[in-house]
Amino acid sequence: MKENLFGVPIDRDQGKLGEQVYQILLSEIRQQRWGEGEKLPAYAELTESSCVSRSVLQAVFKRLANEGFVTTVPKKGIFLKKGACSNVRTAGTVALVITDGVGHDLDPYATTSIFGRLLLGRIKAIASEHGLLISLHHIGKNGELFPEIEEHGQNPLRGIISCSPAAAIVEIRDRLSQDYPVVYLGLEDPFSFPRITADIFYAGYLLAKHLLDLGHTKIGVLSDPSWNRNHFHQAWQGHLQALAEYGATPDTDLYAFLQDPAPMTMARIKSFLETFSEQTAIITYHASVTETVADVAELLGIRIPEDLSVASLQPGPAKCCEKWFAGTSYPWSEVLCKCFELLDLQNADMGVPNVLYTPGMHAFDTFSTRSI
Repeated sequence: MKENLFGVPIDRDQGKLGEQVYQILLSEIRQQRWGEGEKLPAYAELTESSCVSRSVLQAVFKRLANEGFVTTVPKKGIFLKKGACSNVRTAGTVALVITDGVGHDLDPYATTSIFGRLLLGRIKAIASEHGLLISLHHIGKNGELFPEIEEHGQNPLRGIISCSPAAAIVEIRDRLSQDYPVVYLGLEDPFSFPRITADIFYAGYLLAKHLLDLGHTKIGVLSDPSWNRNHFHQAWQGHLQALAEYGATPDTDLYAFLQDPAPMTMARIKSFLETFSEQTAIITYHASVTETVADVAELLGIRIPEDLSVASLQPGPAKCCEKWFAGTSYPWSEVLCKCFELLDLQNADMGVPNVLYTPGMHAFDTFSTRSI
């Protein structure tokens, strides 16, 4: 199972496990996950949710206690020390607006249209390094915002990072007392400016090339009909480019299937897997489709990757199984730093450009692709 703590992945291959856990907990304290005097999760709870051993957690909490952040009360637990948050200097709060949140909590499975999984725990950790707090807000079906953005207080609002297009947040911005700077993340809407986006053509090309390099020539493609059609066509053209370079022929029946606007339900994906049973690999263009493919494959007794390789344009952890899917990846630290930089440029009344990132290919340690 892929280990994580508060939504931040833990990579044992990088070593220094205790340092990783320390930095995650310190980030949560800086992000004010707990109020001063509030009890922190017990060892048993943290061990169960993260698979980090009790001995590692004890060493980390001892370090945090020595630094004045927490205190242990015998038979009661570990508490955030009074005055701990006052030792943390912040430059303010950045509101992160998404369209698929869960209640008022940070959802580690929230996505952007282009970049895929947000990995919000990691985003908070990166923000902390810049002395910034992240407040999460999501737009409901009727356009309402949960929770409302707080402008003032101990950590005043510095700006907004929006994963929703400009038109979707017009009323939200109108309710604020001033015109705060906004950066649009993972969108390709010409009216959302400045925006940080990605080369989707190259992402489609890279996914197909990865599987072709592994020896797959029968490659299926699945996309959610609700996904931006322009995004789909860019990724598809990249896919065709890779096939052409390898002398492979695109499947006209596959393209016809993808033009059907019917929802990508389990029944439809089951039909797809049965109709295109000769395919040894599938590329998915949307995180929700990746998860549904994994669900259906399990029901049909199809093993990933032994029987079917799966690569995703929106990779990351799947809610449905203990697997991280291979796919395109982006330098999240760099992307987030660029978001903060663009907000600062707008605050300084300077010209702000759009930014385009070129994806890389990453196969996580629980591989969902294999050579044939």
